[in-house]
Amino acid sequence: MIRELITKDTQKKTEFYDLTPDVQKIIDVHAIQDGIAIVKTNHTTTAIFLNEKEAGLLYDLEVWMEKMVPRDVYYRHDDFYHRGSDESERVNAVSHLRAILLGSEVTVAIVDGKISLGTWQAIIFAELDGARKERSIEVIIL
Repeated sequence: MIRELITKDTQKKTEFYDLTPDVQKIIDVHAIQDGIAIVKTNHTTTAIFLNEKEAGLLYDLEVWMEKMVPRDVYYRHDDFYHRGSDESERVNAVSHLRAILLGSEVTVAIVDGKISLGTWQAIIFAELDGARKERSIEVIIL
């Protein structure tokens, strides 16, 4: 088993990164020919998913997330009285719920030293509660 971390500093509240080249680099460095790679986020307000990293689609994804988990409604997680914590913590129920919708990990095959993806597929990391320093993504290769 190989375990590596990818870190990203994020700049905006919501943004998307193509992790495919980062994961491929790990495969290349370790000279893996065949196996599987599990790519997972270590944060509850980020997500990992497979899809096309096309600007229009990512815009549509943000619109869809706003419809599914709108920012302008009450969330108990954001109510510090019910949360049992002080107001120094982030108000981020929306980010948690959106991360649940998108998922926290993907598993991809490695065939002949390359990630086996469809023509337009990419491994996408979604920041949903930025900007943040050193978001970590774990890559486990078996």
